[in-house]
Amino acid sequence: MRLDKFSYFMAKNLVELPRLIVLCFFFTMAFYPIVTPNVEWAYVWAYCCAAAFACSGLAYCASIALSPLKVDR
Repeated sequence: MRLDKFSYFMAKNLVELPRLIVLCFFFTMAFYPIVTPNVEWAYVWAYCCAAAFACSGLAYCASIALSPLKVDR
């Protein structure tokens, strides 16, 4: 099956966004009281979301660029 690479990439990002937002929310809720940084809670959450989005986007780009491995069993 031939899929459009750009459409696949955009769809995977749209599906991944809610999960990343929730995961970053819970991480920030646990991390912020322990560290007590000098910035507001929303900034820490936004930085966490940006980092998670960048990492997941890079992983999706790699999954598009690399061919799947064929395992013979």
